Amino acid sequence: ALAGRGDVAFDFLQHAVDAGWANGKHMAQDTDLASLHADARWAPLVARIDRIGAQRERMWNNPALTSAWDAPLTEDQRVAGLSRAWSEAKYNFVNFDLVPDLDWDALYLATLPRVRAAKSNEAYYKEMQRFYAQLGDGHTSVFPDKDAADAWASRPGINTLWLEGRVIVRDVFDPALRAAGVAPGWEIVAVDGRPDTAFAHDAVLPYIAASTPHDRESRMYERFLLTGPLDGPARVTVRDLQ
Repeated sequence: ALAGRGDVAFDFLQHAVDAGWANGKHMAQDTDLASLHADARWAPLVARIDRIGAQRERMWNNPALTSAWDAPLTEDQRVAGLSRAWSEAKYNFVNFDLVPDLDWDALYLATLPRVRAAKSNEAYYKEMQRFYAQLGDGHTSVFPDKDAADAWASRPGINTLWLEGRVIVRDVFDPALRAAGVAPGWEIVAVDGRPDTAFAHDAVLPYIAASTPHDRESRMYERFLLTGPLDGPARVTVRDLQ
């Protein structure tokens, strides 16, 4: 188009659309294509791309399956969400060969009553995380957005390190915790009155999506061990190793 070769430019654009490209907004704003706008072929091409884009948007981002994060989901919505997640993985997940013993359809059927019985959005998303965790892939899970994370998946202002079978405080970012004496080098030995490893295996591990034992332990003890509501306390027992 910049070279003034309009016929060739339209030919390439048609090939791009035929191959699946459908970003009409980008094409309309691309100043490199400004010389094509007056051509009689431009408006029909834009219209075709807009139709394809709208169809694709309905397929993959349909508002029928969206809701406010804090609006209680109905049983139908929970079942629909699980069904969509099951279908997405069944037809697009590329690593089923790494989990050869996983019966994805049987797991879907076993999870249906669990999502139906979920008493809250948090409980539902936990079941969804448990479901996807069986794929054993750290990039395939259910992740809350910021508002939902604040409601039930926040973390206190510290970093922990899983070191030789111990959970060690690595950094302290919260001034209130520093003022209370919490310091790097402390060991977390219990959470909610239970030994840290027992708590992690029962309350954290079932929802962890990870591909290796090292990654699983890192996520379990260094990222998700102390998650909870933003305004709720993390009750831990610590030991000063200094």
